[in-house]
Amino acid sequence: FEPPEPNEFSKYQDGGHSHFHNSLMYGENLEDVEITGGKINGGPAVSQGDKDTGGGGNKIIAVRVGKNLHFDNITHETGGHFVYLLNDCQNITIDHVVIKKSRDAIDLMGCSNVAVHDCHFTGCVDDTLGIKSDFAQGKKIDSANIYAWDDYFESGCNGVQFGSETAGDFHNINIWNIQIGLAMKAGIGIT
Repeated sequence: FEPPEPNEFSKYQDGGHSHFHNSLMYGENLEDVEITGGKINGGPAVSQGDKDTGGGGNKIIAVRVGKNLHFDNITHETGGHFVYLLNDCQNITIDHVVIKKSRDAIDLMGCSNVAVHDCHFTGCVDDTLGIKSDFAQGKKIDSANIYAWDDYFESGCNGVQFGSETAGDFHNINIWNIQIGLAMKAGIGIT
């Protein structure tokens, strides 16, 4: 893991959303990327924030600006602060992914044209599927055209969470046939 890179806008959102380099895998300005099949585990990834990590990693997969991303048939035994942190990404498909233990499973930050289906996320200490929009890139980015269906979520907080970071607007978010087996705060949270 690399140490977190500087971000002049980090004061505007949760510290975990402000940095990408402290991830098991990260990329910027990616296009046409697919990760399919097998297991990807967090190992030493920190699961409770990124303060005082001493440069340790706390995310599994982080993408800052991406297009045409596909993640399928992957099992994550352990995650981190986030398993997937995707910021300003478009045309994303996440299907048949299993996450067994993490803080947040997926945080979509200012993403559009997203499909999350046939996934099974358990052991999440915080939010399972976060639909958000932060200011990590120094601009407001809308979240739009997000679809999630036929998923199973367990959460120590919210099964599906809208916001807590909400710099940009939300448009056309569609969620159906989601089973929430555990939500210690709410099945659907809006902040």
